[in-house]
Amino acid sequence: MMQEIHELISDYSVIFFDLETNGLAVSTDVLEIGALKFSPGELLSKEEPVGIPFHRYVYFDGIPDRGAFGVNNLDPDTLRSQGVPMREVLNEFNSFLGEGIVGGQNVKAFDLPILHFQAIRHSMPLEYRHILDTRLIAKKVLYLPSYSLASMSSYFNISHRPTHRALDDVKATVQVFRKLIGV
Repeated sequence: MMQEIHELISDYSVIFFDLETNGLAVSTDVLEIGALKFSPGELLSKEEPVGIPFHRYVYFDGIPDRGAFGVNNLDPDTLRSQGVPMREVLNEFNSFLGEGIVGGQNVKAFDLPILHFQAIRHSMPLEYRHILDTRLIAKKVLYLPSYSLASMSSYFNISHRPTHRALDDVKATVQVFRKLIGV
């Protein structure tokens, strides 16, 4: 498994991303998207990779879910004033993805289904080459009581702690991923 991952990330760009949402349902509104794009092989470097950042607030004027906004600490006024329409964010994110591999923490069960729902809602494609989910990788190689990003960050003594903000969580996820694959 690790050999296959090493080959994939040597040959293709990898885009780790995270969504902050207004709830947990697949049909929920996306509030923020953060991503880091790494060139082929960059994640295997002994140096800490930097990546190319992507960050957008998504325009939101709906009813905030108290639980979601309590976790991600997003300000509805910021989303109204700095948010970009979802269709525009999807278009920009698709361009950012290119033909890369997508990665993230629990991305297969949470982030990608929500993003696919939004893509269908806006009649837009969402294409990527492969999925690297740190939660699923960790379950195959570690025995932990929890596979949350916070638990794995603590287990690996990661310097960048998750905050439930998109770009911060991506940075923590990348560090966890590199530990999981032995870099």
